Order: sequence, then C-alpha cells, then structure tokens
Amino acid sequence: MEAGSWRARVAVVLVEPSHAGNVAATARVMVVNGLRDLRLVNPRCTDPCEEPWLAWGAEEILRRARRFDDLAECLSDVRYAIGCTRRPRRRGWPQFPPDEASRLIRQEALGGVAALVFGPERTGLRSEDLELCHATSTIPQRTAHPSYNLSHAVAIYAYELTLAGRRRAPRAPDAATGRALQALRDHLREVLDPRGPGGRRLARDLYRLWLRARPTQGELRLLHRAIMLMGERVSAECTAIQTEHE
Repeated sequence: MEAGSWRARVAVVLVEPSHAGNVAATARVMVVNGLRDLRLVNPRCTDPCEEPWLAWGAEEILRRARRFDDLAECLSDVRYAIGCTRRPRRRGWPQFPPDEASRLIRQEALGGVAALVFGPERTGLRSEDLELCHATSTIPQRTAHPSYNLSHAVAIYAYELTLAGRRRAPRAPDAATGRALQALRDHLREVLDPRGPGGRRLARDLYRLWLRARPTQGELRLLHRAIMLMGERVSAECTAIQTEHE
C-alpha cells in the first residue's frame, strides 16, 4: 500500500447519530482534511443528504457513506480502532489525547484500515462499543459541560490527523482485523462463559490483553489452538466431576 493514500484508509465511524445536521457537518470536516470513508452505524436521523448547506463540498462523502446494523460489522475490516469518549476506563485500558490518538491512527492507516469511533450525541459510546476498540481517547475540557458537539469533536481529531500527516511515521506491524479478533472473542466466550461470572470476566480480560498485544493472523491461529486445548481441559474436568457424583 502506498503511504500517500493513508487518508483513504481512515474511517470516521458515527454510532447511532441522531441529528442529520451533525452527520452533514462531519462530512464537511472530513473533506477539508482529506478524509473520505464515513461509516454510519444504525443511524437514528433523517437522510443527511437533505441538509446540503451543512455539507458544502462534501456531498459525495454523504452519498457514499456506508451504513451498518452494528459496530462489530462496521469494524470487521479495521485493524485498529480508537473510541472517542469522555467516559473513564479502568483496568489498564490505553487512553490517549487527540494528538497522540491521531498519530496512532495515521501510523496504523499506513498498513490497513484504522477507525475513529464516535458515539451518539446524547449518551456517547456504550461499554459494549468500547469493548470493540483497541484504545480510547478523550478531548481535554476545562469546564463541567458534558461534551463537545459531535461534528466539533470530529473536527478536532481530523485536524490532528492533518498535522500528523506532515510528519514521518513508521508503518505499524501487520495485525489482525476486527473480524478475526471478534472470532477470537467469540471462541473465548464459547469456552469460558459456561464457567459462570468468573469465566466471563476472564474471557473479557484475556480479550483486552490480546487487543493490546496486536496479534498477527498467524498468532491468532496459535491462540485459537490454545483456547481449543483449554476447552478440552475444561470439558474433561466437568466430565470427571459429573462422574464422581453419579
């Protein structure tokens, strides 16, 4: 892939936007900063193409915006996603300011699709949405006002991406896409969820660990093999316990 086309591999994802004007204004922000890939997850608004005055010069981005039923499907081809949220995260979840987040997105886009994910205007991203992201980012604020306008938040990150594009950046190592990582998460849940709350918590924590580790496709095959062996061990233990009680 050519380094010069990295902007074409940056996806701006809006989850359940409720105002068409915000979507149209986001498209204008994108075209000003050379971005093209707008993705809408279960939009709750009217057709943003009906508000062209807010998307001056960005009508094509609105027409070509892809729509998805859920975030997991939207991120299936994404190798690195950052969820933009004001919600604090615990348990060592990576969190970056906008400038560093944009630098990382630019670096990842040199080798594949990278995404900035924004939540609904009223509530922001939910915990289950953030679980699908590799890291989070928060815009610093000096007041108690709850959040920025959606298109304004996108503008901050898009501007930082433009600045990041002026600097040399090493290409990030090859890593698995969202679809492959989601399959790994499903495999973990299949094996560990039947073990109760402790198993579900372990599955979640292991998945977060592997998200941060950025495994390649080959490493994912090894992890699937390890999970399969773990499942066989769990099944053997359950069978032994059941036999003891018969």
